[in-house]
Amino acid sequence: MELKMFVEEWKDSFRHRGGTIEVFVNPTKKELGGIVREKALNRYSRMIRWAANNETKKVYAWRGVVNHDTTLKIIGATKDVGSFESPHWLTGAILDDRFESDKLSSNVTANRLLKQNWKWAEEYLPGLGEFLKKVKGWFKIK
Repeated sequence: MELKMFVEEWKDSFRHRGGTIEVFVNPTKKELGGIVREKALNRYSRMIRWAANNETKKVYAWRGVVNHDTTLKIIGATKDVGSFESPHWLTGAILDDRFESDKLSSNVTANRLLKQNWKWAEEYLPGLGEFLKKVKGWFKIK
């Protein structure tokens, strides 16, 4: 029998508007589920923001009330995630089990990012592969 060891890699937390934002690295399904506030009135409290770095093979996930640039700079993950020219970062959000990504809203950016292999990130973001397949179809990327 093969046993797989799971190690929670909790990256950081920071204060935001009187609350605490926890940022998880390569989150488990349980950790992803704990990020969302089901009874929240605000859509951003029900949202999971995520960022995947294809160079380091790390996925960061946190509650959607804080944007990508701010969160990733605070925890020291990057200085340039906001640059849409960055070839290593794929960012987006999950709201009500639906994926979205502003970074994949143009053909040029989607073409460049989706020619990379993001399969490794599906382990941490269940459903990402299906979402990326749809985006490839929208832009006719092979």
